[in-house]
Amino acid sequence: MEHYDFLILGAGSGGIASGNRAAALGARVAVIEMARLGGTCVNLGCVPKKIMWNAAQFEERLTEARAGHLHAGEGACDFGALVTARERYIAGLNARYREKFASTGVTLIEGMGVFVDEHTLAVGTRRFSGEHVLIATGARPVIQICRVPHWASPRMDSSHSRASHGAQPSSAAGTSRWNLRAYCGRSEAR
Repeated sequence: MEHYDFLILGAGSGGIASGNRAAALGARVAVIEMARLGGTCVNLGCVPKKIMWNAAQFEERLTEARAGHLHAGEGACDFGALVTARERYIAGLNARYREKFASTGVTLIEGMGVFVDEHTLAVGTRRFSGEHVLIATGARPVIQICRVPHWASPRMDSSHSRASHGAQPSSAAGTSRWNLRAYCGRSEAR
């Protein structure tokens, strides 16, 4: 088993920033990620949306210019080329995150992390432990357990689940934690 000062599950913006900062402060850090680095915003949300939105806005301005008898160029948007350029840009961001991990000494563990106990995660047949563990999986972690370990249930309640029961959360600190009991038997939190 490999041991780290700080073990992070998830390499979205929170996991990446936390890992790099902890490593810069001298901690031995590992990040576990099962998909592309950068999380939903970089790979599926904000970044690709903005690229597509900007292209659509540009195309709309060209159409308006042509309607106003300005000759701003001929031809329509090559959608295939746009998608290829978008994916190339996102791959570049993924590569920069990987390079930053390498330069700061953060170990990247690729695969799906599963909790074994409070301080231990398994990725395939490998096990990793951390003095401190950060769950940075975003808003929709994949839940594959039905029984909640004794160490998780009291602290895994979220402000979302409390709010749905009419109770105001005592702080915003619990917003990214999940009440696993609420999702028992489901493959994904909703």
